[in-house]
Amino acid sequence: MVVARRLRIAVAQFDPHLGAIEANTDRLLTLHAEATAAGADLLLTPALSVTGFPPEPLLCRPDLLRRREAALERLAAATAGGRPGIVAGAPWRDAPAGSARSAGSPVRGDAPGGTGRDRDGSGSLVGSVFDAAFLLDGGEVRGRRLRHEFPPAALTDERRFLVAGPAPGPLSFRGIRLGLMVGADAASVAVAETLAESGAEILLGMEARPFLGRAATERRIDEAVPPVVESGLPMLVAAGVGGQDGLVFAGGSFALDADRALRWRLPLLREALGITDWVEEGSGWRVLPHPLPSLPAEEALWWEATGTALLGHLRKNGFRGVLLPLSDRPADLLLLLRAVEALGAEAVAALRFAPPAAPENRGEAMARGLGIAVRRRHAGLPGLDPAALEALVLEGEAGAEGRLLLTGRSKTDLALGTGPAAGGFDLLADLLDADLRALVRWRDPEGTLVPETSLATLVPDATDRRLRAMIEGGAGVDAPARDGHEAAEVQRLWRALDRGAYKRRTAPPGLKLGPHAFGHDWRSPITNGSTTAFP
Repeated sequence: MVVARRLRIAVAQFDPHLGAIEANTDRLLTLHAEATAAGADLLLTPALSVTGFPPEPLLCRPDLLRRREAALERLAAATAGGRPGIVAGAPWRDAPAGSARSAGSPVRGDAPGGTGRDRDGSGSLVGSVFDAAFLLDGGEVRGRRLRHEFPPAALTDERRFLVAGPAPGPLSFRGIRLGLMVGADAASVAVAETLAESGAEILLGMEARPFLGRAATERRIDEAVPPVVESGLPMLVAAGVGGQDGLVFAGGSFALDADRALRWRLPLLREALGITDWVEEGSGWRVLPHPLPSLPAEEALWWEATGTALLGHLRKNGFRGVLLPLSDRPADLLLLLRAVEALGAEAVAALRFAPPAAPENRGEAMARGLGIAVRRRHAGLPGLDPAALEALVLEGEAGAEGRLLLTGRSKTDLALGTGPAAGGFDLLADLLDADLRALVRWRDPEGTLVPETSLATLVPDATDRRLRAMIEGGAGVDAPARDGHEAAEVQRLWRALDRGAYKRRTAPPGLKLGPHAFGHDWRSPITNGSTTAFP
């Protein structure tokens, strides 16, 4: 009687710390030990799990690649003696033997628009840096495969620093031929067909995709269907998660059977170690089904994403807590609640600018109700801008206490040049006022913390619809008035967008929750006369 082969693959959906290779390796070894205890044969990790993502300019530092080599040796050693293998993600440099650059010489990436190739002092090409997957087993590095495809547009500048490798072939792991697919390869029909034609039995994807909302998360599953259908092979994808600068990585690792059915999935925006079980039948390998987590509402995902971003920024930058200004603004009230729920009241400090005898405002009342000690400052000086003085005081106190100064400027504020100027990180930078209104009503449906009277101070939804069309929909300056706007109102908004360019350039870094965030993905010149005259 033929005994069906079985395989247990653990998936490490975790949040690496960019550049902290030794700490990431320690974390991977802990996850490997947990996978061993769970009876796994293999641990699959996200793309660039050793170095963190996105590395971008760090790839120009020679020590990064040397430290990566030491990390892979430590991870490989953990697979000796029949313990589970590991598929780890890390950059790899192809440096020709005898090249002018020694191992200790700087690695330099091309200028913007370059290809990620390295050059020696004379400018000659001497190697390339790739996004790679490494198969570790039996105490050794058994093989590597290089990323072959890149998306046409991305929120990161990875194409400046990495080059495409050849179309990958499968690697053998304990008698099973695995097709490793790094990054965009996991959505590529051509890569999947190449692997199938080369004898792959299971497709293993490794990703780190920014969170761009509920619809984009569902599209990711849809993108995996054509490679599965065309190759006839099942696919398992390990997705990175966590906050890094202005990005939040989505997680949501998943498995599709060869019949393209979704059989297994991890939650979005949360770290987890998942276990998948595979069995080989007459038609090939299939993944055993597992109960699927429900997909939260859009507002719930926004809330989770802001908490993930805040925790990541705080932990990875070594802040001891946060400092928030207190006011009646809905954005400040929402930030206060988000900070307490993500960090706990003990990590949150709050400050209001008011004389000692001034009556308590809504922000102070909310802070005291959440268990936060409130302090007051009076920063007014004759002849000076109070907002500028308050910004200096906030930044000074946050810096002296080792706290992160949180900013409550919405995307509407950034578009129109309004809102507070101070801040160290803006959790609301990619949410319009209409989004804030929806988020408050989801989180506080009874209006006990943020009443409707406070929400009335936000710009009308109709204005935000117009701004969304301008920023995200590509509406031109001479576009006809729509959504109930008069031509004069359309012109006013365009002029405000232009005038706000300088303030957006000098604003603190902020969270990106979509493909049209201000900064990397949407910007306008500071000096701009296109809206001076309208037809």
